[in-house]
Amino acid sequence: TKEEQHTHQFEFIARARDKLKQGGVLTYCNLTSLGVLKNDYDSWTALFEATQVPHLLAAGWKREEITFEEAPTAPPADCEYYSHATALVPILTRHPC
Repeated sequence: TKEEQHTHQFEFIARARDKLKQGGVLTYCNLTSLGVLKNDYDSWTALFEATQVPHLLAAGWKREEITFEEAPTAPPADCEYYSHATALVPILTRHPC
């Protein structure tokens, strides 16, 4: 649903944490959602802190396990859902309990 568009991935991400070995890395992408959300934020950092980190913490991840990088993108000019030159790439690294 439209309400779940920005959050549907976090149930899986919560379950995945316990499956990762220490040092294991999980990345995810919800490109359509992030493309829409980016229009409301001045930076990927602001978007990440406001829309991803709270859900990741609620999913059981520790703050020190949560980072992100930006990756270059080249969407076609007529792409209806993504028009940004970079993409947010969350990086979740499992630390010892």
